[in-house]
Amino acid sequence: IVEAGVVRSAVYRRWPTKNYYYADLLRALAGREYPGIAASGEASIEQIITLLHHHSDMLRTPDSRRALIIELCRLGAAENFDTIINSKQWSVYLTITATLASLPQNEDLQSDLGHALTKSEQTFVEHMATYYGTLAEVTDYRLRADLGGINLQTVAQMAAAAIEGMMIDSLADKTVATKRFNADPFGTGATNEWSMPAIAFTSIMMTFLEPKPDQCELTDEEIAARINILNGLSITIAQNKGM
Repeated sequence: IVEAGVVRSAVYRRWPTKNYYYADLLRALAGREYPGIAASGEASIEQIITLLHHHSDMLRTPDSRRALIIELCRLGAAENFDTIINSKQWSVYLTITATLASLPQNEDLQSDLGHALTKSEQTFVEHMATYYGTLAEVTDYRLRADLGGINLQTVAQMAAAAIEGMMIDSLADKTVATKRFNADPFGTGATNEWSMPAIAFTSIMMTFLEPKPDQCELTDEEIAARINILNGLSITIAQNKGM
């Protein structure tokens, strides 16, 4: 009330009790774009774009492109996980989802929160599917042809669910977030530091993606064209932030 600079009587006319106020507050928070997760997803994509700019020669051969997409998954998942788990927005998101689960099915607030969270999650999944599709195109990967109705939105939703599940697990078992393995779990020929979230995320992505047929070594001009595609993705991210 003090920060808003309004008289107390005006507030009570709008919200007769604290319960009415808290209900509207939850509705407003749930209506944000996937609280705490959308921004971190974009942050990890921006990190990936920076990496590709600095290591564009990894786009040269089919083998190096496979190693590259696996490395992008490793770094992107680790960045995404760490950003979310340390954000205040993640606590807000957990509070909203816990409240949703505790409300009676026929309450207006339960319905409102459910619809708001569904809409914000769908927006996030659509954005991430666009990013994953662009990165797959740049590295000469595509969705496998035998997946039926599974699309990039489905893959993005599964990947997000896996990361979120591990974040919830880490509340009780900190090693889910902190444990590291010096390994080469995907047979790239390079040993790196892997977290459990990175292994889970990369496993999902590499299950549903495959290299495009007839791959070959790229020329400098073709690599430059792939970098231009990434520049377009950077513009898309900037536009989404401004929405």
